[in-house]
Amino acid sequence: MPDDAPDESVLLTTYTRNLAADLRHGLELLIPDQALRAKIRVVNIDALANQLVREDRGGPLTMLTSQKEINSRWNALARRLGLDYSDVFLDQEWRQVVLAQDLRSPEAYLKASRSGRGTALSPLRRAQVWRAVEGFTRDLRQAGEWTFLQVCAEAARLLEPRTDRPFRHVVIDEAQDLHPAQWRLLRAAVAPGPDDLFIAGDTHQRIYGNKVSLRSLGVNVSGRSHRLRINYRTTHEILQWSASLLSGQSLDDMDGGTDSLTGYRSVLNGGNPELRASADKAEEIADLTSRVAQWVNDGVEPGEIGVAVRYMQLGKEIAQALERAELPVRLLGTAQASGDGTGVCIGTMHRMKGLEFRFVAVAGVSDSVVPLASTLTPAEVDAQQHREDLLGELSLLFVACTRAREVLRVSWHGAPSPFLAA
Repeated sequence: MPDDAPDESVLLTTYTRNLAADLRHGLELLIPDQALRAKIRVVNIDALANQLVREDRGGPLTMLTSQKEINSRWNALARRLGLDYSDVFLDQEWRQVVLAQDLRSPEAYLKASRSGRGTALSPLRRAQVWRAVEGFTRDLRQAGEWTFLQVCAEAARLLEPRTDRPFRHVVIDEAQDLHPAQWRLLRAAVAPGPDDLFIAGDTHQRIYGNKVSLRSLGVNVSGRSHRLRINYRTTHEILQWSASLLSGQSLDDMDGGTDSLTGYRSVLNGGNPELRASADKAEEIADLTSRVAQWVNDGVEPGEIGVAVRYMQLGKEIAQALERAELPVRLLGTAQASGDGTGVCIGTMHRMKGLEFRFVAVAGVSDSVVPLASTLTPAEVDAQQHREDLLGELSLLFVACTRAREVLRVSWHGAPSPFLAA
């Protein structure tokens, strides 16, 4: 980095606040010089977009963040307009087609590609969907509310005509999870040129369902990309078992091609993952608590242990059991913690993304939980999206398991997840 680079001229960004905080901590270890570190801004993409739009509008934005509330509004709108579309279908059409391609008129939507969407729409039905989109966005505008993707799209529109871009260089981590609206913002945040964008991503860890073609967004990686195949974190045994979860799955490489785990290898060796079945939830939690206590008694620091769950209520129940066993815990994404912040880290599989621990327990991998039914588009609504949602849940389990460096333990109660039985 040039010595004369102004403060915050380099953007280091990622998808979530948790990952941004982890990157900030790693940067402090890597660059102890505060003056040099001041040239780098670390922030997640949605926070950056919010700041840009907030500054333009001269005040805070009211965000609509509840997916349940968003679906409820789509449902009410469909009933009001007399449309036979589900709330899930309309929301995904808006996010994956309209916002993804920045479509601003019914004519543009009529001509737009819907590649990846499993339900064909005639011109008449596209006109019906567009009426719903117009009604949904009009209701948001009248209420003064925004969704995260709308804010990103607006931030990109603000930056695109500018000749002075806010950053000299942009470094993107966990790139596979970004939506096209977020990519357009990042492309507009830095002038095209040498070393403008540095992108790190792994499509096997895509857990938010956002697919992109970088080429179509003005991000040219052809002949400039390199595939990393050596794993320096996870043991061979953990990597091999986790990779077997994705066996037979074909994933895109974000630029029109496909990617696979063929040839990936680890430089470390250890024991095989431990798989544990229990009759019910209480038995699984008790068994897990006993195992974590044994790890600590064997000399593993509590802060070196992670527990990943699909939903946070199970995490809270595990935390209570560990605390009764006088083990310190910390819950990711909540104010609830005990000890000095170095306790056993418990979080949802989503919040574990980007983190790593010596020992990891993935709990509650049961048939009724993984995949989580509420996250799956019904096959009768959109068969293609149903398959994509299943793949996202499978990738989420893969992410959780590969947080482990030395020891992986996977448990369930009742019937195991079909992903484990495959």
